[in-house]
Amino acid sequence: MTSLSSNRTRQALSQIVFSIVTLASFAFWVVELNFSLSSHVAQENELLEHHQQNLLEHHAESIRDLLGNLYQNARIISLLPAIRDVQGDNRHAVHENVVQQGRLSIDTHWMLQQVYANLAAYVRLSEIYYVLDGFSPEKVKCRFLCMTTQPVTGSPWCQLRTNPKPCPMKMNKLNMQK
Repeated sequence: MTSLSSNRTRQALSQIVFSIVTLASFAFWVVELNFSLSSHVAQENELLEHHQQNLLEHHAESIRDLLGNLYQNARIISLLPAIRDVQGDNRHAVHENVVQQGRLSIDTHWMLQQVYANLAAYVRLSEIYYVLDGFSPEKVKCRFLCMTTQPVTGSPWCQLRTNPKPCPMKMNKLNMQK
């Protein structure tokens, strides 16, 4: 009987050791799995951060190019001698045409149109106004010149209109008295 009880004790001890080793292996596997998952999440976050950084750099470059293009076109227009040498004041009435009055040459008119068309190819815009010092919408004065995307009759692309665009007028006491 001693040998039978000793055999059972060894067998029970063996099962206990096996159970302990199995539980220890399982615990080690759970820790290893947790470490692998956290490592995977860290790599995924790093890839996502890298992708977002690339997108940000791309958009920053696009914005930098856009602002540079706007600056260069505005600078070209402002440095043109024909623009800098304009005499007189802004238009006083909608029917005034600065090209027909000789205050702006037809060549300058078409050159401004081309600069505007180049700018409109990069930026969504509908109009650009050229105003002289002293512009005052309260006194119902009109802009000196307006470049717009409305096409001239018979033209396949947007051009500067030869007729000046009407001034938007605010509803105020001056307008109501007329």
